[in-house]
Amino acid sequence: MEAKLDRRRAEAQAAAAKAEAAQRRVGDVDTQLAGNAARTHDDEAALVRARDEVARLKKSLTSAAKQKQRLEKARGKARVAAGKARRRASTAENRYDRAVLADLVRRERERDLRAHQDAQKQQGPGAAAVQPPAGGPDPAPGAPTATRTAARVTAAAAQRSAAAPARRRAATGRPTAAED
Repeated sequence: MEAKLDRRRAEAQAAAAKAEAAQRRVGDVDTQLAGNAARTHDDEAALVRARDEVARLKKSLTSAAKQKQRLEKARGKARVAAGKARRRASTAENRYDRAVLADLVRRERERDLRAHQDAQKQQGPGAAAVQPPAGGPDPAPGAPTATRTAARVTAAAAQRSAAAPARRRAATGRPTAAED
């Protein structure tokens, strides 16, 4: 089960890294677009000042316009990819959260069942009946003392799990569902 959690954690981290890389690519394309716009403006000013460079500057403008179209198209694709990567990262994170929760529930259930079985073994088949409270109705004869034992075990498990969220948060860096 730990390998499954490790794999899910690795998937979530890899998806988050891809989302960050895609977002950086969007920023790089934005920077290139800003540079392209500045170059276009400079080229237009140079055309006014130097008629003898008209042919070269027109070619530069045409090239810049083509590059702008390519960059705008690339920016659109990068934004779509970044959105998909964010959704994948979110999905992977949700899967990881569900896997952690399922693992916690499974372990707590197994611990509770073991504690209950241990309590029954300690009581044995001829265990004394639960003493009724003073003035209360008499319980059925031969009722096991497991009720009190189970209450003690449940209280101890609750105390252990109350201390556990801080350890889990330290391991994952995220608050637990109980802390939200």
